[in-house]
Formats: sequence, structure tokens, C-alpha cells
Amino acid sequence: MALRHLIVREVKAALRNPAFIASLVLLFIFYMAIGGAARSGISQAIEEAMRMRVAIVTEESTELVTALLQNLNASTGGGIRVYQSVESALNENIHVIILPKGFTESALTPGKTPVFKALVKIDTLSQVAIQSRVGVVQSIASLTSSLLPRTIALLYNISIPPQKSVVVNTTVIAFGRTMSIAEANSLLNFAIAAMFIVSFIMGITTSSAAANTAIEKVEKAFEMLLAQPVPRREIVLAKIIGAVAIALLTGVVYFIAFFAMLFLMASPTAGLATEGGMLEIGTIMTYVGGEALGYVIIPLVVGLIYSGAIGVIIGSISSDERIAGVLATPITFLYVGLAIAGMFVNLPVNTLTVMLYGVLVAPLPYIYIVSKMSNSLTPLVIGTVTAMASCIIIITIAVVVFNRDTVILGIRWPKKRRET
Repeated sequence: MALRHLIVREVKAALRNPAFIASLVLLFIFYMAIGGAARSGISQAIEEAMRMRVAIVTEESTELVTALLQNLNASTGGGIRVYQSVESALNENIHVIILPKGFTESALTPGKTPVFKALVKIDTLSQVAIQSRVGVVQSIASLTSSLLPRTIALLYNISIPPQKSVVVNTTVIAFGRTMSIAEANSLLNFAIAAMFIVSFIMGITTSSAAANTAIEKVEKAFEMLLAQPVPRREIVLAKIIGAVAIALLTGVVYFIAFFAMLFLMASPTAGLATEGGMLEIGTIMTYVGGEALGYVIIPLVVGLIYSGAIGVIIGSISSDERIAGVLATPITFLYVGLAIAGMFVNLPVNTLTVMLYGVLVAPLPYIYIVSKMSNSLTPLVIGTVTAMASCIIIITIAVVVFNRDTVILGIRWPKKRRET
């Protein structure tokens, strides 16, 4: 019975805590918003794929090509548009397929494989949207493979020949720059991995700074520290730097342990898989280049200071470490949620989006990859400057809070008076 009463007491104490209830509400609203945004991004990708609007440029005019295009257009519900030049097709469409010279000969000659050339425009960082756009081209190639034998049989009055798989060589135009799918995927995978690393360590920093600041208040060491003849802004900076150091140490140990676990779990027969993983990392580094280190370090340094300042603010307005932990938890999930949302949300990349990512700091690697893809320093500069400005603003808010009485007492939630 005593254990049951103790458990009920703990649960009631948590439920009576306004900060705990507020954190639950914020977490629910935030992840509902992420879910809605992800659903919207997926719906847009599906709708775009269902519309099946594809431009086709023919480099040869034969009876087979003409008949095949008519069958394709009928099968896609009028989704095929024929253009005379690649430039005009790209101006009006996302997907462009080129029927090169020699296509008819390859289709009619045994042993030869008909080949499409495809161009796909990318103006978003949503993995779902990108895969959907590339998938549309693959779908046209698959549909052509099934239509080609029947078209040949009807056109030349022969029995249906064996089906030939039409191969499509796809090139993407990412933010105006032409590159292979392998390069585009490597850059985007690098951005997602970097963002998860930055988000994870930012979460550690926020929780550490908030807990340490709140614990000092409970242990009455905080008042003694503030009574020293030391400017409070220096105390703020010291706490932020201390939280950054702890987060870096924790993050380094975590990732070393994680990769060590993966290494130990690998069986001797998994050599090919391990080699494939190493090749994938090598491919990513080849495409990203030597600046890859900066693409992680700059967001990480800014993010650590940013999240450390937020943690100090949370700890300074909390009355104890329990309240600080409750308030810091939604912030930690926020960072991870941003990394997840970036994979689904189909946001247009413009100055406003770049500034938004800069304010949030965690998605900054995405902006750096946009600069890499577009060969333009503008997104990189705008994102970095915005992130640094946001960092300075958060530190300023922390200093202002430290100069008020709230830093001693914390935010006191009003209690109902008991009727006598």
C-alpha cells in the first residue's frame, strides 16, 4: 500500500506541475505540425507523380517513335508533351525525356537496348519530392518497355517480339547545376546526416546547460556566484562554454561508442557490406569535397552556443532542476524533429527559407548543400549570418534574464488559495 501511495504522489506531483503539462502540450502540437507538414509534402509528391506531366524531345522522327508517343500519351491520360528542343522543354516542365538518335534501330535490332536520356529539375531539399520526381522518369521507361513490343507488332504487322527493357540515363538539374543522381543523393544524404549530428548535440547542450544552472540554484551556490564581483554576462558566457564542452565530450563518446558497436556487431561474412559502406562514405566525400568539414563544424559551433544559451535561459527561469528538465525536453525534441521534417517538407528554397533555417540553426547544413549544388555563396552567407545574429540575440536575452530577480527565484506559478 505504501508503494502505491508513493507512486500516486509522484504522478500527482507531475500532473500538478504547469511546466510539465505545458511541455506535453507543446510536444503534441509540434509533432502534429511536423506530421501535417510531412503529410502535405508527401501528398504534393504523390499528386505531382499522378499528374504524370512529362516533356519528350525526339531527336529522330520515325514511324515507330510517332506511334510509341501516341500510345504513351493515351496510357498516361494526355500526360505527354512533345517539344522540339530541350531548352523549351525545361522552361515549362520538371521532367524531360530525350529520345536519342538510334532509338528505333535499338528497339528493332535483337541484342540492342533502347536508351532514354532524362533530365529532372530539383528545386527542393525534400527527399520524398526528389525520389518522386526521379520515379516518374523510371515509370515512363517501364511503361515504354511494356508498350514497345505491341507498338512494333501493330506497326510492322508481325508477331509480338520479346519485350525489351528500356534503360533511362537520368541527370538532375539541382538549383540550376547539372549533376548525376549519385552526386545529388550523396549531397543530400550528407546534409541529412550532418543535420542529425548537429541536432543531437544541440539537444545535449540545452539539457546540460538547463540542468546545471537549475541545480546550482537548488544547492544555493547560485546566489553565492552572483554575489561575487564578476559581471553577470561573464557568468552567462562561462555557463554556455561549460555546457558546450560537456556536450562535445558526450557527443564524441556517444558516436565513438555507436560506431564501435556497429563494428563489433559486424560478422566476418559482412565484409562486402562493410566495404559498400566505406565506398558510400568515400562517394559522399568525393562529391561534397574538402569543405565538408566546414559544413559540419560551422553549424555545430554556432548551434552549440545557441543551444547552450537557450539552456541557460531555461535553467535561470526554473525554480529547480525538475522544472528545467521538463522545459528543456521539448526543445531537445524540437531539434530532432527539424531533421525529420526536412526529409518530407517540400519548401521552396528562397531567401525567406534560408533565413528561417538560419534562425533555427539546426537545418543549416541543408543551406550549405544548396550553395554547393547551385555554385552560389549567397545561401551560405545569408544562412550563416542569420544564424550568428540569432545566436547573439539569444545570448543577449540570457544576459538580460541574469540581470533580473527571476534568475534567483525562477518563475513562480500562482497557486490557488485555500478557503478557510
